[in-house]
Amino acid sequence: MPVYPASLQPLAELAAKIRTPNFLPAFGRLLDNYFPGINLAVFFYQQDQRPVTLVHNLSYEQEIKAIFALDKHYQDDPFFQFWQSNREPNLKTLEDVITADFYHSPFYNEYYSRLGLYDEVMAYFSLSEQQCIAVSFGFYNHRKRCKRDEAFELIVYLFPVLQALFEQYWLSSSLHDNMSEGEPLYVSNQFAADILTERERQVVQLILQGLASKQIAGKLNIKLGTVKNHRKSIYKKLQINSQQELYHQFWLYQNQEQHNQWVND
Repeated sequence: MPVYPASLQPLAELAAKIRTPNFLPAFGRLLDNYFPGINLAVFFYQQDQRPVTLVHNLSYEQEIKAIFALDKHYQDDPFFQFWQSNREPNLKTLEDVITADFYHSPFYNEYYSRLGLYDEVMAYFSLSEQQCIAVSFGFYNHRKRCKRDEAFELIVYLFPVLQALFEQYWLSSSLHDNMSEGEPLYVSNQFAADILTERERQVVQLILQGLASKQIAGKLNIKLGTVKNHRKSIYKKLQINSQQELYHQFWLYQNQEQHNQWVND
């Protein structure tokens, strides 16, 4: 028997925010409302680029472990690998995308095993041929009360509407205007210009383009320790604690710029 949401109000609230900077936070609230007790993470995928974490409800400990593993092994993630060769809107379980030796792989040991993640479902909302929003529904050992099959059926039910909403969001987003397919994420040097120094803004641009601290050091011809100090200063000035929060602030900034243009026009 199909599983239906108790209310369509969260979906209506999401639709009402397509052309505002609050679309992604509203999407996060919708997920929490429709899938209580399930660990969620929303990623931005782009061809040949490191996945960007936009929103999640992981604990601090889980977040630290997840970021470490994904930064080191994201190219081995079976869900990311699947998207590399399948760019259509999709919904896949872990069993759909893994190979026979997956449970003996370094990625399984570093990611699934360390996090206690025993099952996962990924929804791929296509933005273009080379970009998508990927939503991970994670099932952990200490959350066995969550009914995976019922959650999966609800995702199936909501999927066509969410895909249509993401398509419209992307068409109206300043990120869509400022990004070329296959190119790194474009970051305006005006992002946090009133708070950060010129060097800190350079570091932010490279972080948001997916570069690790060591790569940033090489790009800017500075020491690794200097990059780490810049990161600490950036986080303190922006009043954030993680790279994920930095991505989220940038995403909101880009959309606020576009929103201001609509208001002024």
